[in-house]
Amino acid sequence: DSLIEESGARIIHEEASELRSTGSGWSIDLIGDVDGVVLAVPARQLATLLSGVAPEASAAAAQIRLASSAVVALAVPADTELPDNSGILVATDSPLAPGASAKAFTFSSRKWPHLAKRDIAIVRASYGRYGDSAVVDEPDETLVAAAVRDLAAATGVDVTPSASFVQRWHEGLPQYGPGHDEVVGTVEAAIAELDGLEVAGAWMHGVGVPACVASATSATARLLG
Repeated sequence: DSLIEESGARIIHEEASELRSTGSGWSIDLIGDVDGVVLAVPARQLATLLSGVAPEASAAAAQIRLASSAVVALAVPADTELPDNSGILVATDSPLAPGASAKAFTFSSRKWPHLAKRDIAIVRASYGRYGDSAVVDEPDETLVAAAVRDLAAATGVDVTPSASFVQRWHEGLPQYGPGHDEVVGTVEAAIAELDGLEVAGAWMHGVGVPACVASATSATARLLG
């Protein structure tokens, strides 16, 4: 909420179902007419929205393999003796974390200095791998219990969280396989032919926050330039 307020953006809580060119701009079903568009959406939704205006780009985007994921945030006491790093990765069937189904832990209060100022420590557990997304749809309480159990298995640290939050991303995590750059290049080349339309997202040049911010910044600069 604070980020939205600081940005000054007007948020329209509607689902975009179709994109059409008006000649002088773009029309988005359920939203209306606009001068320019940045499609900052996962690859599956991108393929759908581009189907009527950029068929080649739509077909390329539909080729990108996607995984679903869930992130469980745990609020634990600030003096919890967590490992002295920003996070850990957990390999499938890792002997170092027997029985754990989490694929990674982020110790957010160590990674982000502004979070370290709080009177709690924040730990994030990530779930969901390509081809195995059933865990993502488990109930919140099941995922929170799994995060507590898996954290103990991976680090030896037992915690009792004072609060928790579960965020799910269905088909939001692109898989970068052989030929991915060529697929992205096909989308970018087709979009470059359309005035007032840009794309951004984790499916392009990296799934991390810096890469996503960079793709959005570049798209906005091209749109406004």
